[in-house]
Amino acid sequence: MIRKVYILIVSIFGSLVATAQTLDNLKVVDDSIRLSYTIPVGDISADENVILRPVLRSDSDSVCLAEHLVRGRRDVKRAHREYVLSGAKKRGEVEPTYIIYKDKRQGVSDSAALLLNEYKWAALKPVSICVERVKMGCCRVDTLTAICSLPEKSGYVEPPIIVAIPDKQDTVPVDIAKVDSAVIHTDPVIPTIPDISPIASTAEDYKPYDPKHVVSTDTSALYVYFKTDKINIERGYMGNAQRLDSIEHLVAHLTADSTREVQTIRIIGLASIEGNDSHNQWLGLERANAMKRYIQQHSALPDSCFEIINGGEAWNEVVYFVENHKFNGAEEVLRIINNVEEHDKREVLLRKLNGGATFKYLHDAIFRELRYSAYLKVYFRSKK
Repeated sequence: MIRKVYILIVSIFGSLVATAQTLDNLKVVDDSIRLSYTIPVGDISADENVILRPVLRSDSDSVCLAEHLVRGRRDVKRAHREYVLSGAKKRGEVEPTYIIYKDKRQGVSDSAALLLNEYKWAALKPVSICVERVKMGCCRVDTLTAICSLPEKSGYVEPPIIVAIPDKQDTVPVDIAKVDSAVIHTDPVIPTIPDISPIASTAEDYKPYDPKHVVSTDTSALYVYFKTDKINIERGYMGNAQRLDSIEHLVAHLTADSTREVQTIRIIGLASIEGNDSHNQWLGLERANAMKRYIQQHSALPDSCFEIINGGEAWNEVVYFVENHKFNGAEEVLRIINNVEEHDKREVLLRKLNGGATFKYLHDAIFRELRYSAYLKVYFRSKK
């Protein structure tokens, strides 16, 4: 039963209706956000195909929606022939789904439903629908410029929070110091830095950032993990709470120390190699900035104390993993990474290895570990 519906109609690009994506409708129904949208295919030849990757985005977060593969007329025949000759049909495997270009030249329409509790930002803030397109032919891969619809304000209004005031006899005194030891520090003793955290180093240990550095090999760094395509920090995800408490504890003690002070907090934002490189560059930077904002919310540190680095897609981590694990296709993975400079083209070729089995192995083994505000290191110095 639908109790209440809020509807948002988003404007489109006027005469560009046939070529621009549109967020046609967004509404909140009970505990879900339901949206419909249209994304362009663009021109492709009979021998080409294009992967469409729609992303719902606001200023603070984003979420990837379902991908679509659109094939040209001759590419459909080639893909079916490959499906048969590879033995996949004989083995009873399901033929991969795709859309035929001639049926969707004016764009692909789709819809999605998101849980309101998890994606509340999509209903509360201006949002837009973006589409990333990767066009492939027999001999080349082209990553087309991502385009976005005009953002509009949502019609959803956050319901007021009603706080029940208990009777006096039901009120239980609260020991403030025990509410959240990560936020309220009452210990007057300042321990030595090595006793605080292994992620703290002296200013003399500081070295300039090396883009080739494999951050996961540094056991003295701290990592905060993010969900797929997310830039907001969740304390309950993959043990983040303990890590966040550690950095708060360290910064609090350094701030209270009369002999030492924070010189630099280096934060490197990283993203998995899945998806469009330009989008992942945005993810990496925003994840690093999210970690910076979190620390500043729990301290009085100025911007000058932070070194924010956008690590983008974590290809160094992938190479390190492949070099240290034996699996089917490992040598070919390294060959592709070493010889193909364009990140999106690398991903396309990796997805094709062994019928997709190698990419699935990498996905299950390490991709979730690559979605972090990676390497976080604190450097301190003596006060003058």
